[in-house]
Amino acid sequence: MYLDISVAVSSVLLYLINSLVLKHLLHSPFLSFYFNDIMGGALFISYLNLLFGWFRVKEHLLRKFHVIVFIMLAAGVGWEYLTPLYKESTSDPYDLLAYQAGGLIYFTGILITKRFCGGTSGVQK
Repeated sequence: MYLDISVAVSSVLLYLINSLVLKHLLHSPFLSFYFNDIMGGALFISYLNLLFGWFRVKEHLLRKFHVIVFIMLAAGVGWEYLTPLYKESTSDPYDLLAYQAGGLIYFTGILITKRFCGGTSGVQK
C-alpha cells in the first residue's frame, strides 16, 4: 500500500509541476503531449490498487507485469478509441505507449520495493 500511495502522490506532483511550469518553460512536445499520460498510467494502477486495498480484495492487487500491461492496454484503448465516439477527443496511438510506460514505471517501483524492502510490496511470484 505504501508503494501505491507513493506512486499516486508522486504522479500527481509531477503532473502538476509539468502542467504548471515545465511545459510552459521548456516548450517540449514530449512534456506537452505525453509526460502527463505517462504519469496518468502510473497513477491509474496505483489508484486501482488503493481501491482494491480499501475494499479488502487484496487478492486482486495489480502486481504482475502481464496484468499491468493488459489493464493499461484496455484502459488506453477505451480512452483513445471509445471516448471519441461520445466526446470530442482526438485519438493518438502514441498515448497508448505513454500509458504503458506509466504502467512500467509502476512495475519498476514494485521491483525496487521487492529488492530493497524485502518484498513488502505484495509482489506475487
